[in-house]
Amino acid sequence: MPIKYQYLIVSALLVFALKSNAQSLDFFREDLTFEIDSACFYVQGDYYFRNNEKRPREIDILYPVPKNDYTKLVDTIMVFDQKNISKPLDLSVKDSVFSFKLFLNPVSTSILKVFYRQHHDGKSCRYILLTTQKWGKPIENARYSLVVKQNIKIISFSYPPDSMKQFGDSIVYFWDKKNFMPDRDFIIYFDE
Repeated sequence: MPIKYQYLIVSALLVFALKSNAQSLDFFREDLTFEIDSACFYVQGDYYFRNNEKRPREIDILYPVPKNDYTKLVDTIMVFDQKNISKPLDLSVKDSVFSFKLFLNPVSTSILKVFYRQHHDGKSCRYILLTTQKWGKPIENARYSLVVKQNIKIISFSYPPDSMKQFGDSIVYFWDKKNFMPDRDFIIYFDE
């Protein structure tokens, strides 16, 4: 099946899953660090969810990752609930989506820690942001940082960084978004 059709199917599944939970559950913040080395793209960070109901909720979270013809799907992935950081959540992986169950107490917040690694093609890396639109409202706060060694030359970003700093042989780029409703994915174009 062509990649564009797989992406449409994943998006349709996300719309269904997210709309069914949108009234009682908020995805309101993400703090992520990306890293690129000569072979892989790393994503790690925290995702914040809020249960607005006065009853506990257990929901399925669908998490899409980029898939294309020239890179391998994610080869390492871990998700932890901050309340129990010693035990990873059980994951299910199907095609380019992994899923897991999230339990939230009544009127509470949960922070999930996610880490995954994906091989890249030596030219670009993508973090899927467009699925944020399926929640029906912007992310209240989104903070991103990208760490690259100086031997990797950044050509461009789909979202220009707010700032950058050099630390030793690494450059760190920073983004800080408020009420962020993405209109495109987060893409980094580079050369080695």
